[in-house]
Amino acid sequence: MHLLTISDKEFHALQEIMYRVSGVRLLPTKKALMVARLRKRLKELGLGSFEEYLELIRQPASGELELFVNAITTNETFFYRHPEQFYFLMNKIFPYCLERKKNDASPELRVWSAACATGEEPYSLAIACQEFFKMHPKWNIIIYATDINSAVLDFAKEAVYAERSMVGLSPYLRGEYFERLAEEPDYKRGRFRLRKEKIPPVTFLHHNLLNPFPYLGMDIIFLRNVMIYYDKPAKQKVTSLVEKNLVPGGFLLISMTETLQDIHTNLRYIQSGSGVYQKG
Repeated sequence: MHLLTISDKEFHALQEIMYRVSGVRLLPTKKALMVARLRKRLKELGLGSFEEYLELIRQPASGELELFVNAITTNETFFYRHPEQFYFLMNKIFPYCLERKKNDASPELRVWSAACATGEEPYSLAIACQEFFKMHPKWNIIIYATDINSAVLDFAKEAVYAERSMVGLSPYLRGEYFERLAEEPDYKRGRFRLRKEKIPPVTFLHHNLLNPFPYLGMDIIFLRNVMIYYDKPAKQKVTSLVEKNLVPGGFLLISMTETLQDIHTNLRYIQSGSGVYQKG
């Protein structure tokens, strides 16, 4: 079917649009994935070619650009992903923050989950904060979660997750913070609702990492599994912007398979293979 084919010229045009909007460079190996993800959308719109789709995206009033970004961005995640980093958070970073602000009359912890996808990461952070700071009730915990994909933010706000998202949780955390949904059709069995009343609130916001984030003074920023999608100029721009949101001494955590060694930052690598950086 012609609908399922895309020319090199059309793919290049979509590549450039995605890069301009998000900083994400789609590799040629992603062409088949793009066609697969956009196939349904073209059918919904009644379009017979990617040329027609490009015309639509280029019309600002159409609103299609946001839907295009939503379709292409990847959002596979689960609770307590990279548990080593959560161990470091609980045993090193939180105690550091506790000591640093021990003389504050109203101590505050500010956390940002950038590129939060469907919400498992920021909610994991909220659970970790609750577990650690429940013995320190005067602390005010502020958690922001952002993503360029507006559809995943809507999903995250619902806070209902399938069994596959729960693989990283201990039986204690499951029992303490989640409840199984009852009286649902068979195909929805194994879904769990996060008991949001038991954790610090998470504020979800639509945000493009190529733009400044307006909330400063972050003690901890999670920016994991994002750098792999950027080329060096975009990676430099995003990191420089995010770094400005950190307080001196604040921590940036990226994936343990990523690195910032190839760009300029004022961040100090804390531990080899940890993905943890600290602002000087």
